[in-house]
Amino acid sequence: MFINYKESIVGIPNSILKYFGLKAINDSNFEIDEILLRNQPKNVILILCDGMGMNLLKTYSKSCPLLFSNIKKTLYSVFPTTTTAATTSIITGLYPNQHCWLGWDNYIKPIDKVVTLFLNTEKDTKNLFPENIGMKYFPYTTIFDLINAQTIFNATYLSPYAGTHYNGLDDMCEKIIQLCDNDERNFIYAYYENPDSIIHKTGTESFETQENLKLIEKTIKYLYNSLNDSLILITADHGLTNSSYIYLEDYPNLFNCLSQTTSIDSRACMLFIKEDKIDYFKTEFEKQFGSNFILLKQEDILSLQLFGLGINHNMFKSCLGNFIAIAISDKNLKYRRYGKELLSNHSGLTENEYLVPLITLTRKKKN
Repeated sequence: MFINYKESIVGIPNSILKYFGLKAINDSNFEIDEILLRNQPKNVILILCDGMGMNLLKTYSKSCPLLFSNIKKTLYSVFPTTTTAATTSIITGLYPNQHCWLGWDNYIKPIDKVVTLFLNTEKDTKNLFPENIGMKYFPYTTIFDLINAQTIFNATYLSPYAGTHYNGLDDMCEKIIQLCDNDERNFIYAYYENPDSIIHKTGTESFETQENLKLIEKTIKYLYNSLNDSLILITADHGLTNSSYIYLEDYPNLFNCLSQTTSIDSRACMLFIKEDKIDYFKTEFEKQFGSNFILLKQEDILSLQLFGLGINHNMFKSCLGNFIAIAISDKNLKYRRYGKELLSNHSGLTENEYLVPLITLTRKKKN
């Protein structure tokens, strides 16, 4: 039911650190370690396709035969199964409890606000903070920083939003090929925002989703045929599931127990409860929604190591509410009727959300 962190995507960046001569922060991935040791590639390319979970690849296997036939292993994402937590783990080698970028919306105790971290705004507003709140309270060092600062090798971060920017998959491919065209050992991480964005709008079974997977397949095939002496690793931060919404404001007996807005996400909903209402809330919530959500107390979150292994970030506990409601069905839980309603979502604990592929494509060195 919960994430097996020993078989999670966090192993990928730790294997990469080891290969480039640095100390792994957490457990590495055995399969990647073995491939890297055996082949010693000059170039290691990691491509993360947002939302490309295992269920999606199985559903559309005929549309992406290269990707599907080269799945080395099924991995777990992290909890919550969402981009903020998972991609931060991918670029740092840390579990969410260690880097503290826990979800789309994080409660920041020193300022007593829930912050949409990637947008740097207060939740459900367009109020932009004058400083980067996430990096102020939860600063981190990326694996690119470590490789570039502590080795003689090259590391590059490609993304439409950060690092070295690219415009579309063709441009991403060309930039990767250019970055590999030297005599040095290179690590390149490329983040692609789909199929996630498309699935949110059109659902997991749409024509648009299938066409996007065909495009990814075509792009990876071109990249594979254009490289030499390289290992291409392809994975995802999470999958998605079609879902519908429950609004807490529609249930006054529960809504009036809340001391503030919710945080994290609608399928991993952190709940802050008035002290004199904690027992009542638990009883009533489980009576109303027990078949749709697992309700865990803060002490359960900690004892179960829900957000990861190792030593917690010194602010981790302060980000937690009294309870977290974790989706195990097709229901999302929102504070109010505000913002967009998406056809498909993630962050919960269904297999569609937490199982992701590890795809490996090896190009041998040409003699």
